[in-house]
Amino acid sequence: EPEVLHLLVAGESLGQVRERLGRANERLAKERMNGGVLRFRTAWDFWPRDTEALENLALTGSVRLDKGELEQAAFDVGFTREAFALDAGILDYWKSWRMSGMPDLPENESSRWIIGRFARALPDGTFLASGLVVTAPGKEAAVAESVAGEGVLLTGWPLLGGEIAESVVGGLLPLALGLAVVVLGILGLVLRSVWSVLVFSFSMALSICALLGAMSLVGISWNIFSLAAILLLFGTGTDYSMMMFLALKRSGGDACAARRDVSLVIALCALSAVAGFGSVGFASHAGLATLGKVAAMGLALNAAVALFLVPLAVRRAKVMAQPAPSTNRM
Repeated sequence: EPEVLHLLVAGESLGQVRERLGRANERLAKERMNGGVLRFRTAWDFWPRDTEALENLALTGSVRLDKGELEQAAFDVGFTREAFALDAGILDYWKSWRMSGMPDLPENESSRWIIGRFARALPDGTFLASGLVVTAPGKEAAVAESVAGEGVLLTGWPLLGGEIAESVVGGLLPLALGLAVVVLGILGLVLRSVWSVLVFSFSMALSICALLGAMSLVGISWNIFSLAAILLLFGTGTDYSMMMFLALKRSGGDACAARRDVSLVIALCALSAVAGFGSVGFASHAGLATLGKVAAMGLALNAAVALFLVPLAVRRAKVMAQPAPSTNRM
């Protein structure tokens, strides 16, 4: 799907912004001919031409424009006073501007609203103009580099996402490994069994593999948000397997008793978490929607693995002793 990038042009005067807008327009037109840009719209056609405006204003002073005579001429041909009100206002503004100078941008409320769609004058005297550029898939970085110049920036989520990924992805692996070590260390202290830690690690690996398969089936690609969802699962999704391990320990390895003990708790926790993150999956922001979908699928798979596969793995590995069932309940 074509991506939309945002063009931003800055300058210290209207003329400087117009000059930079012109260069940006030329480069965008060239990229469109080369196939990198599908379409674009900038403030070029709407941007004030300060030099030409001053020349035109000087012409209004050299021509005799008497408002009373023009008004009478309009009445003589059938126009009403209300119809002449706009012309009268224009003549008044021309007279005022010849005496005190023209404003940089229109100052009435309606014009400010219109100009505000594509231009802005900042308090420090800087002027900004904007535009939208639709690029061909995969051409975002090349087009942005081609158009960029002094005071000209082409940006958007595809470019920002790539820069963030380059900066963050390199730190995700150490973070994920550190988080895994902490979780496994806590589990080892609680269960005091190497085999239990290994079975727990296997259950988490199985959940991640199942999640990768589910992402492939529904067409979710890897990005910074889906990676963040994987880290979230290490912190949240591990709770379900931990609860099952503790229930198995209390029941002496009896899977049926352990399920009776914690299945309702795990199901309620998983359903509430899946509902919460699943709602984020409908967000208009593509990145947040990806995070919500991946987290919801991962939590559901973690709960399923904890309820059905962890007891089986524990029994197969024979990592649990068989003490007398305890009547204590958490």
